[in-house]
Amino acid sequence: MREVFDIAVLAFRNGNYQDSLNLMLQVTDTEPSDWMARLYVGMIYQKLGRIPDAHRCLKRIVNESTDAHVKERASGCLLVVENAMVAKFSKENFKPAQNIIQPPPKHKGDYDDIVWVG
Repeated sequence: MREVFDIAVLAFRNGNYQDSLNLMLQVTDTEPSDWMARLYVGMIYQKLGRIPDAHRCLKRIVNESTDAHVKERASGCLLVVENAMVAKFSKENFKPAQNIIQPPPKHKGDYDDIVWVG
C-alpha cells in the first residue's frame, strides 16, 4: 500500500485532488491506522471544498491519533477548516433561497380576512 500512498501524494501535489482522494481512500480502507493517509484525506476534502467532511476527518485524527506529528498537523489544518466553516456559514454570506413561493398580492376587497397558506 505504500506505493499507492506515494502515488496519491504525487497526485495531491500536482493538484489532482479527486484522483488523490480515490487512492488515499484505498489506503485508509486497507490500513485504518495509517494516520498520515487520513490526514491527507482531510486535506484533500478541504481542497475539494468538502468542508464538513474535512472537519469530521481532521477532528477524528486530533481525537484518536497516537502519532504526535500527525496530530499536530491535523490540529493546524482543523483551525483552517473551522475558519472556513465560519466564513461559509456566517450570516454575512447567507443567501436566501430563490424558489420561495410568494403569496399573491393583496387586493382590496371582501376577502382581506383570508390568510394565504402556502
